[in-house]
Amino acid sequence: MSTFELAVQAQRERKFDLAIDYYQQIINEKGISVNLLQSIAQAFYLKKQHDLAVNFNLAAVHLSLHTFLENYKQGDPAAVNALQSLPETIVNQFPHPIGALLIHEKNIIRHVSHALLDQEVILEKAPNLRPYAEIYYAQIIDDYTVNGVLQQYSLTEKAVLEFEVEHYLGHGYQLLLNQIKWDQLDNTDVMNLYIN
Repeated sequence: MSTFELAVQAQRERKFDLAIDYYQQIINEKGISVNLLQSIAQAFYLKKQHDLAVNFNLAAVHLSLHTFLENYKQGDPAAVNALQSLPETIVNQFPHPIGALLIHEKNIIRHVSHALLDQEVILEKAPNLRPYAEIYYAQIIDDYTVNGVLQQYSLTEKAVLEFEVEHYLGHGYQLLLNQIKWDQLDNTDVMNLYIN
């Protein structure tokens, strides 16, 4: 079993510190990647350390934007076409034009949004979010309980996605607009930019 698989298994078993230790081992051996940063963010989310979950998600988004930017600079047709296909009104909403490509990255925006909003202090003030926080938790822990949680709240996956679009994603976009270090997208040292 690979170290990554061991980390995922530890998460499913709710051994979050062990999962984080495995992720750290991967960083030490192979370095960071967007997927690894997202996995670490999810482990911290599951551990209810939302500030760290947000920060690791920010690091993942930054690294992803860096990759988009490098591909664009090198004339990668997919990156060039993706950016050119977006309306100027959307591109102008971001401090750096490459940020507009986040429009196509709804899943990472979803992760950022849940890390930000699913904190107990917020859920106490906005109890209508709690079912969606519990469903998201079940989805990312991936221990096959998500269907039971959906049934418990009489929700479908489609209804959850619609609710997230309406009540979560805007907060995630706003956080990214405000917290991504847009002037440092050439810098790949995301650990120092967002974590340390």
